[in-house]
Amino acid sequence: MGADVLAVTDGVADADGADADGVVGEAADEMYIVKNGEFEVLQKRKGVNVKVNTKETGDHFGELSLFTRCERTATVAAVSDSIVLVLQRGVIRK
Repeated sequence: MGADVLAVTDGVADADGADADGVVGEAADEMYIVKNGEFEVLQKRKGVNVKVNTKETGDHFGELSLFTRCERTATVAAVSDSIVLVLQRGVIRK
C-alpha cells in the first residue's frame, strides 16, 4: 500500500486505485471495495492476460485471498482514476 493512504475509520482506509492493483500468485492481506472508478480483472490463459470481469463503484475484490490465505487468482488493474476502501485481515480478526 502506498504512502497516499488516508485513514477513514479504524481498520478501513481510502487509497488511490493504483495502489490496489494486485498480481496473481501474490499473497494478500487486504480486500478492496471500489469507492469510485473502474478496474479490469485479468486471468492468464495460454500465456496471455484475458479480461474476465470488470469491477466498478460498489464492487469488491480480493476477498478470496483475504479469507482463505490463498494466493491471488487474478490480476486486478485500475483502468481509470479510482479510489478504493481497503479492509485489512488484522481488522477482521479483532
